[in-house]
Amino acid sequence: MAIPRRKLSSLVVLLFVCLIVFSCLEDAASAGAGRRSQSHIGGRWRGRGLVAAINFESVEPDEKVFNVLDFRTAAAGTGDDYEAGPGEDDSTPDWKMIVEAFKAACQHPGKARLVFPKGQYRTNTLHFMGPCRATRLVFQMFGDLIGPTDMSMLPNPFWINFARLNNVILLGSGGTIDGQGEGVWKNCLPKGCSALPPCNVKFDYNNNMIVKGIRSINPKAFHFHVHSCNNMRFENLYLGAPDWSPNTDGIHTSNTTFVQISNSTIATGDDCISLGHGSTDFNITDITCGPGHGISIGSLGKDGRPGRREKPVRGIRANKILFRGTDNGIRIKTYPKAIPNQVHDVYFQDIDMENVRNPIIFDQEYSTKNAKTSSHVKISDIHVHNIRGTSATPTAVNVKCSKIFPCEGLDFFNIDLSYNGTKPAQIASSCVNARPSYGGIQKPAPCTPIFT
Repeated sequence: MAIPRRKLSSLVVLLFVCLIVFSCLEDAASAGAGRRSQSHIGGRWRGRGLVAAINFESVEPDEKVFNVLDFRTAAAGTGDDYEAGPGEDDSTPDWKMIVEAFKAACQHPGKARLVFPKGQYRTNTLHFMGPCRATRLVFQMFGDLIGPTDMSMLPNPFWINFARLNNVILLGSGGTIDGQGEGVWKNCLPKGCSALPPCNVKFDYNNNMIVKGIRSINPKAFHFHVHSCNNMRFENLYLGAPDWSPNTDGIHTSNTTFVQISNSTIATGDDCISLGHGSTDFNITDITCGPGHGISIGSLGKDGRPGRREKPVRGIRANKILFRGTDNGIRIKTYPKAIPNQVHDVYFQDIDMENVRNPIIFDQEYSTKNAKTSSHVKISDIHVHNIRGTSATPTAVNVKCSKIFPCEGLDFFNIDLSYNGTKPAQIASSCVNARPSYGGIQKPAPCTPIFT
């Protein structure tokens, strides 16, 4: 029997409405289930236009290639129009060649690709400074950049600097950034360094940037320092240094927003990732960390100089992390000083610990004994979900909050840790100036709060 056209139209509309309602109900159910037992990934990423670009390894038809080796002759004869800055040695052929190649690529009015063929490039301080005319600029490294061992050639807090650039891709295609930092580490170890040595790469005031497939080894201090950047994506990295190398954080950030760090291995002598003040809206996922000091928020509450007021850390999502033999797993650290700041809206989720000394540690008395005041950094709305593995020390969960600003909104769900240390002991948790809420498995057992 034929269905009248009017009834058929009504049935189609009704079916469409039902599909919309079902989809909404399904999304709501999934969201509700994910609040407690599944990953809560809330980090935002705005760099979709750049991320959606086609295969970075391949040259696009409308992309102009600049091979640094093609500028060797030009560098020998045209250095007069560029005055070397601090640490820039214009007598170094590799330095001059790279500078000339970058200038040409930067000023190209379209898509540009700066290629470093296989080989070694020994250079002192490198500034890649924008703004550029290029609508998109790819740095493609087949070769290795080798840093100087003479510290007098590095007067800046960095060896390589990318600054004030937009729509840039730093692509590792088999190349390595080698800071040759061993001599500096040995000098720093007896008493510590009077000043932090230069990092391998510093990113300043950049927007819409991807760093992919880069191998960084043996920095004198941090591998990467990311400052005042927006919409950054780091993926498929290897950051390596010996476990005894001081201050060799993998990625340290400050005053930076909308960042993704993913699918990377960080094996170094300090924090694998450290989020300094003003780090907001981060999504950290699929990271293997170790050796190292774990993933840290902080340290905060240290710098109270005029004009240097610290900014809050918020909107942090760390998900699917493996800590292997690290000093710490997830850590928040603040100094016991009267310098105000906040840490809030943080999720640590789906994390595996293998023989970690301090799997979960919030320390608001960082680096100070017998402090005269408590930390003025307020920690709140912190969610720790689905943590499993082994602790090398009996106190697997150690929460030490401020007396003046006790921690609030701490949420521990499905914590399953076992003690595997060398001395007989029972696994335990400790909470000072905090009263966490609990759900699911709790091993160690929930702590008895102590308020000082």
